[in-house]
Amino acid sequence: KGHDVIYWTNEIKTNFSINPKIQIKKIPIPTVVGTILFTSLQRFETDILIVDLVVMAFFASRFNRKKLLYLAQGYDVSYHKNFILASFIRHCYKRVLHDLAIPTIAVAQGLAETLKTYQPAQLQMIPNGVSLKNFYHDQISPLRQTRTKKFVILLFVRKDFAKGIDVAAAALKKLAQIRT
Repeated sequence: KGHDVIYWTNEIKTNFSINPKIQIKKIPIPTVVGTILFTSLQRFETDILIVDLVVMAFFASRFNRKKLLYLAQGYDVSYHKNFILASFIRHCYKRVLHDLAIPTIAVAQGLAETLKTYQPAQLQMIPNGVSLKNFYHDQISPLRQTRTKKFVILLFVRKDFAKGIDVAAAALKKLAQIRT
């Protein structure tokens, strides 16, 4: 039972273990340009092709349109400061969501609302969730019992413009000034 999963990539940088049932295949042309060329020219022998960047959905649609699913985890335009690149990505959103009617899943309501501005033909919102069975407010947690400060801030981020680490760092500095 289950499905065969093939993960095409140029590199994997993760601290997580990868299930041995997942096949990792190296894209034969290194670099971003190689990934774009490979995706544009490849007729993938799969039932479903899931991509998580709208640009890759755009390029993959040439030969794989009927089996393509775009998993929107962020608004890709916001990752780029370059006007020309951001404009191209907006064009990809229009083509993928509206013109090509690629089925799309957005992982947050706010993201779904942003994507609706492109008049998508097939958009579903399935939120990334936090299990309330595992994560909940605990008044008697060990952290609450041992800490000496009034509050704790925990950030899970990576050092990346798109993730707003610069904004978070500035906000924490300002908060520290206010709290002292």
